Amino acid sequence: MASGEIGYISKKRNSGSRKARKIILMITEGNNRTETNYFKNFESSEYRIVFARGNDTDPVKMMKTLLSQYEAMGLTSEDGDLGMSLIDTDCESYKDNQIKEADKLCSDIVRQYVSSPCFEIWLLSHFEYSTRQYNSSVEVIRNLKNYIKDYSKNDEYVYEKTKALIPTALENVEKLNNHCISLGKKPHTVEYMPSTEIDSVVKILI
Repeated sequence: MASGEIGYISKKRNSGSRKARKIILMITEGNNRTETNYFKNFESSEYRIVFARGNDTDPVKMMKTLLSQYEAMGLTSEDGDLGMSLIDTDCESYKDNQIKEADKLCSDIVRQYVSSPCFEIWLLSHFEYSTRQYNSSVEVIRNLKNYIKDYSKNDEYVYEKTKALIPTALENVEKLNNHCISLGKKPHTVEYMPSTEIDSVVKILI
């Protein structure tokens, strides 16, 4: 892997190879590369984005993997390095307990960011504000295809297709959050729908 290339971790980063940029270590669910294809475009002079190895979908296992690889790479809060676990609830009620347990492992510099039911809520928010309730992530993707006809879970060009509308997405996600709160829904849960915390990640990166 070339120096500075975004990719998966292969070895511990030692002091001799320490880059001036801060590192953001991300972990995503399973073999899904949607978030990877999206966030690799945010690399900047301030942050280098690296994606952790792992194929888990359990938020607790993902967080443990993230913490382990954060430490193995020699990342530190003093250097401003961050760890991010990106979680989809997928309308699965059992994930509430998993998310709650994973939260116990979080800190100021290693956190999980939840989308209910899925990451595509963030993408959809580039095009519309809707408080529609979903029964599955498939329904969200079907709705998103009204705007991105050729969208698929591993869309390689999803960032290019949506980047111009990021300000709109930020506004719409904030309204979704306020809507869920007004209904008494608890953040970071399956019922907190539709919502996504991806806006918080994007705000850090831009």
